[in-house]
Amino acid sequence: MHLCYYCRYTLQLLLHGDWPKLNQAVKTHLGVILHRCVGLLSKINAEVANKCCSLINLVHDPWKHPTLHKILHNLPTTEEEVNVFFEEEGSQLLVMRLEVLCESKCEDLALSLAESCFRYLRHSNVSQSSHVIYIRDVLLALLFRYKRNHDIITQLKLLDLQEGLNLVQRYAKRSNEGPRIWRNSDKVAEIAAHAILASAMVQCVEDPEKQQLLYDLIKEWVLIHIPKRSPTNQTIQNMIRKMIQTAESSLHIYIFCKVLINEVIICDN
Repeated sequence: MHLCYYCRYTLQLLLHGDWPKLNQAVKTHLGVILHRCVGLLSKINAEVANKCCSLINLVHDPWKHPTLHKILHNLPTTEEEVNVFFEEEGSQLLVMRLEVLCESKCEDLALSLAESCFRYLRHSNVSQSSHVIYIRDVLLALLFRYKRNHDIITQLKLLDLQEGLNLVQRYAKRSNEGPRIWRNSDKVAEIAAHAILASAMVQCVEDPEKQQLLYDLIKEWVLIHIPKRSPTNQTIQNMIRKMIQTAESSLHIYIFCKVLINEVIICDN
């Protein structure tokens, strides 16, 4: 655990903007230390040894990779070179790059990287790991930052309802007081909850699992929207009316009403 932490901390150090400006002797010294670590760890912890090897490749200039430069600055690239780059990078390094770019107020570069990364992920067989999910969340936050709500909707349409529910719950739990990238989490949660529930209201819910999923989606929608407005507010009434009008069946309406009773009327009493 401690070794992985040291690797992560070293990676953070390398990716921040001041590193490339440091004296060459400092970089050489770190490179020598990392080579020694690889030699010592290769027989006792291959995973950490591989992480150290990856760090060695970044020591002299972690942002100088030609394909990365093209991606960040929206220059022409081939599908093959982009695929090779992302396969070599690995998800942890990509996540760290995105975090550093966002912390450094380089959200435009972070958005270019996140979009290119997600195009690659969508056309590959990469599993839905925690890193992949995190990259998607960052992408949605950056799209909102640049007022590209229509692209947020496009990304949400790629999710099934369970993935959508999980995403809404993650965003609803994030604090606007946290890292810069999550400052508008409540607004992204509002957009996502509305778009995903709208999709759920026109899908069949015959089996109990789908009914529970619909209930949970409606509950998240209610918890996100109604605290901002009184239940008697005309805007929220119109939103509820429009949502119910699209319902695929009377069962959808029944579940919607059940949530309103449980989460609004009973709670208020």
